[in-house]
Amino acid sequence: MSLGLGISTLQEPLSDHKGQSRVLLHSSTPPKSPLITSNLCEALESNGRQCQQSLRSEGETWCRRHSSELKDFQIKWDKVFKDAERVEASTPDTARQKILKLRQAMDIRRQIRERFYSRGEDTSDFINWITTLEKDMRTLADSILMLNLNRGPTPETPGGLSPYPDKLNSERIMVLQSPLSPRIPITSLHNMPDDGTILILKHFYSDLCVEGVRRLYSIVPDLNDSGLPVGSPLLEPRNDGGTDIIRAWFRIMILNNSEAEVLEHAVRSRSISQFLLGCHASQLETYYDFFEKAWRPHALQYLRVAICAQTLTEGDAKTVELLGGRIPSTTVSLRMTKACWDILYRWFPMLLTPWTLASICFNFEDYTTVCKLLMLGLYQDYWFDRSSMHNECVTGVYLGFIPSSKGPIIDNSLISLDGTVVQAQCRNYVCGQMAIGDPLTQELLNELQKRTERLLLVVYEGTNADATVYPTEGELFIKRHRSAKSRDEFEFAEWTTDITLEDIKNDLRFRKKSMYDPIVVDSWQFIVIDREVGLPFELFDIIQDTLLMLVDDPYPEELVNRVIQEIIPPAAQEVCRKDMKISDSKRFQFPAPPEVQYEGNRQRSHETDRQILLAHQTKMLADGPSREANRFIRRVIDDMERCGIISLAPEYETPQTRPVIIQSSDGGLDLYFPYEFGGLSPDAELTPNLSLPRKSCLLDFVSNFKRQQPEGIMAKGSILPHYCAWPMPAIRRMGKSRLNFGTWEGHVYHWNAMPFDRPWSSHAWQYYVQHYINSKYPYVMFYLTTFVICATNLVDAEEKVSILLKETEKRGWRIVLPNARDWRTNVNDLRLEKLFGGVGPT
Repeated sequence: MSLGLGISTLQEPLSDHKGQSRVLLHSSTPPKSPLITSNLCEALESNGRQCQQSLRSEGETWCRRHSSELKDFQIKWDKVFKDAERVEASTPDTARQKILKLRQAMDIRRQIRERFYSRGEDTSDFINWITTLEKDMRTLADSILMLNLNRGPTPETPGGLSPYPDKLNSERIMVLQSPLSPRIPITSLHNMPDDGTILILKHFYSDLCVEGVRRLYSIVPDLNDSGLPVGSPLLEPRNDGGTDIIRAWFRIMILNNSEAEVLEHAVRSRSISQFLLGCHASQLETYYDFFEKAWRPHALQYLRVAICAQTLTEGDAKTVELLGGRIPSTTVSLRMTKACWDILYRWFPMLLTPWTLASICFNFEDYTTVCKLLMLGLYQDYWFDRSSMHNECVTGVYLGFIPSSKGPIIDNSLISLDGTVVQAQCRNYVCGQMAIGDPLTQELLNELQKRTERLLLVVYEGTNADATVYPTEGELFIKRHRSAKSRDEFEFAEWTTDITLEDIKNDLRFRKKSMYDPIVVDSWQFIVIDREVGLPFELFDIIQDTLLMLVDDPYPEELVNRVIQEIIPPAAQEVCRKDMKISDSKRFQFPAPPEVQYEGNRQRSHETDRQILLAHQTKMLADGPSREANRFIRRVIDDMERCGIISLAPEYETPQTRPVIIQSSDGGLDLYFPYEFGGLSPDAELTPNLSLPRKSCLLDFVSNFKRQQPEGIMAKGSILPHYCAWPMPAIRRMGKSRLNFGTWEGHVYHWNAMPFDRPWSSHAWQYYVQHYINSKYPYVMFYLTTFVICATNLVDAEEKVSILLKETEKRGWRIVLPNARDWRTNVNDLRLEKLFGGVGPT
């Protein structure tokens, strides 16, 4: 039965930042999930549309037509650029020829980048090429300038004077700059002693820089803070919250991602526009690429800081002033609260996709916050994926477990394929993450690790390359198959492994790198695997049920309210509660059983009708245990483990039985352990020694005493065994494994004491007590849980009681015995036809 909660809202929003939105960023479309394979050509047509041609093989990137077209472009670009390099710009005419060739090369190179490398694979090479081109152009212009200076510098030569005022006898120092520097206006070069070559180069480079600024403004209009019209209503910047975010985003990128020279220029610039006018073409290309592919993680991290800054009050974080605005100087204490996610969804709804949401997160807390908001029904239009496995593990997400993958779910039955019979086997698995700092994470890890009979567990802590928890078994297969010509030949067919645990680990490493890199550092990565093959997929139910148990099984309303209090601002919590509609499975109808303390407070009957046990066992196997049954079993077993009656098996063992629940005659519930008699029967030679005396043995004992001591006194007492075990060590026969049992959840426990339900355990207990008590003290006789003690008078009674108490205390036994004044002289007063025993089934 599914444990998920269905959450729906009557209206979407619950937003703290309402208002009309607009398109702030004309970036490229975020890439599809790497888990979605596509065999389409990655090239763009000349009109900008995606090529729809299928690829012939898996290793190809472009179709045959576009591969040929790319090759033609590269040959053409290589030829034009080499032609440009061969031209020596020694005169204005040759300079114009060189510039013409360079423009052609620039256009071809840009077409190659935009049409064949739309995801940015060529960005680094493209910017390096522009940087090299800039360097060559500056070297050329500088050499021409130095040649002119040798003929005699003029006041119009681009440069700067010493910042110190001219004093008497002081020397004037001229600091020269490259004439191609974007910070040197072109007007300052008109009166230079030059034949026009530098001006031609300057015009080309200025046009390159102006074009770079224009292209940047075309995708991010709000960066333009010059106040000058740009000629298009669509590109006119507006002064609203979106403008503030865009400009803060750019300033934060400059602060954190610039070299010293660029940062110095930024500090001297009073606005973003002034700064951009002094940037080189390669810098502008870098900024264009930054915003054109703003869905990349490093760009999103700067956007995160800009958005978080919008929700801070003065003094919440240290700030610096840069490019005409103040921005945070640190990311410490900045959290992506619901208000931040609201801002992001309002202004940049399509910048992220369901599978890239983690890219903007600085830590795992950010990611769990947005996952919980999605499960509450927010951000449904753009960020919610109805096919996401988060929808199969809603309760887990609410409690901090974020699933990332699962599989493989296949049919394990035999199938016929082309005259061959094929059999496949697989183990189900789930990969997920939880925060390192969450105490619930460690509790879940510890609990799942104990369920050795049902689960295998692999756990990585943060970025550790080696698993912190790993199964002791050898190399595990996740999926394998074998084939034969007929079913009879399967016994001799060899298995072929298709997927191993190592493959799953490699997939997890890939996800760390490509999807969840920002949140790996402070999270545990879990791989939960079924031990047995061919089981129905129940891992999400197991994980969610375990988490609910660890938080004391809240009702669905309590769980959702807990999440609302955690992530929704106080002012909106009541509205959120009213808008929530919760649909849950029937498993939540009844509260979980309360804590129990049976050990020392309750004794279960040691005599049980085996037919009753088998009937309840058959029913439980058929129906499966309910949540209430599992919880009750867990409560009782925890109490038994705490008192040392049982202990958890350190390694996997095959369970010899499982507990069943039977209602007792007093209305309470008790655990029984229906062991099979066959494999646990005593050896034939030991059977006579383990035989029980007659039930009338106590009456015979006291009757014989009264014949010898007519004035003697007697008392009937009881020994208090454990809740469901005799107060003696569990017998471990030579060559046999320890007596154990398994829970329905997958724990395996060893018995430290002899359980009532072990075949012939009462015989073993009687043999034990016969050896240590009956044979040593002739005035006492024990029979199972009842005993009688005899004395000649009150003084003698007190002495014998003292001896018996010392003996039983030494062995850790608890006995109940009437006071010496209440002992009887008449045998019939002891009512020995009724023996003491625990509570039995109804």
